[in-house]
Amino acid sequence: MAINYYENGLEIFKNLGDKDCELRVYNSLGRSYCRLGNFQTAVDYYQRHLKLAQEMRHRGQIGLACENLGNIYDELGNFKEAIDYHERHLEIAREFGDREEEKKACGKLGNDCQVDADFQKAKEYYELCLEICIELGDKDGEGCTYGCLGSTYYSLGDFQKALDYFDRHLQYARNIGDKAREGRACDSLGTTYRMLGNFQKAMDYHELHLEIAKQL
Repeated sequence: MAINYYENGLEIFKNLGDKDCELRVYNSLGRSYCRLGNFQTAVDYYQRHLKLAQEMRHRGQIGLACENLGNIYDELGNFKEAIDYHERHLEIAREFGDREEEKKACGKLGNDCQVDADFQKAKEYYELCLEICIELGDKDGEGCTYGCLGSTYYSLGDFQKALDYFDRHLQYARNIGDKAREGRACDSLGTTYRMLGNFQKAMDYHELHLEIAKQL
């Protein structure tokens, strides 16, 4: 029903030449189709949003459109396209000095580079994300990024660094009482100790993981 209202409104705003409202409706239609899981149609509306924002030279709306398109391409598994749009989002966030948006873009770029096996780039983006999380006092973002950095250093073969970040992830999970996250951190620590040949430590963490898994 909401989509029908948005589409009707879109025609009215086009006839009136109200570009600002047209811009907002493209974004709303993209979001609505995204929630329905119709990602291809969502892409179409977000692309229209981006095109109009570019014509209007509305940098803030260009950044929003790029963020939305990056997120959609993540859902579609097209990580090359996602990276391109998240990089454009990051550029505009920096232009505005918006650290919250910069943090979001860095986190998403880290995730995409990790999936794309560009681990060095992923590390750089996650380190930027962590720096901003600490600056903004975003404890949840900080805790999540510890885990992401642990995984990235593991992929790079730097197991000592991976242990350091997985341990910080574990301490954060315990501090907030998140048992599921604690279990995942224990699993990561066990796997990393196994790679280092410390099988007793590996067993200890895998036993903790097993215990938490049973609790949950």
